[in-house]
Amino acid sequence: MRVERSADGHMEVHDSQGNRYSYRLNSGAASGGACPAGQTVCYSDADDGHGSMVVGYSSGKTETAHAEAHNGNELTEHARQQGYSVVSTSNGVVTVRNSSNGNTVKVRYGSKLTQGTPGQSAGIRVESDGRIVVRYNDGLEQEIVPTP
Repeated sequence: MRVERSADGHMEVHDSQGNRYSYRLNSGAASGGACPAGQTVCYSDADDGHGSMVVGYSSGKTETAHAEAHNGNELTEHARQQGYSVVSTSNGVVTVRNSSNGNTVKVRYGSKLTQGTPGQSAGIRVESDGRIVVRYNDGLEQEIVPTP
């Protein structure tokens, strides 16, 4: 597994099967323990039903990693083009506001990133099965899931 981290808490995890996932680390205790002997950092499923992870450190510290936009700036721009603005993000739940009527909706990001089909434009689209997908300028795609 390979992990890329940015200074702002965003991280992307590349697993041994070639899959890529996008997360944001949230400081504070998470359920889980320290890493096994010899490991500095370890990762485990948070069992929250949303694909979150627990990141454990050899010091005993743990953090929760919630699914996050692959590129927050691009996502914000794509949402704006659709008439929405991002109001807040907390523990993996994003609140967006419809600019025309002021209504808010809560969504989550799917953590898994996939390589999109060539020829698709960047932006947010609704698939024929109702799934909402954002395509970033680099061709990676990520699902956006409405949440109660």
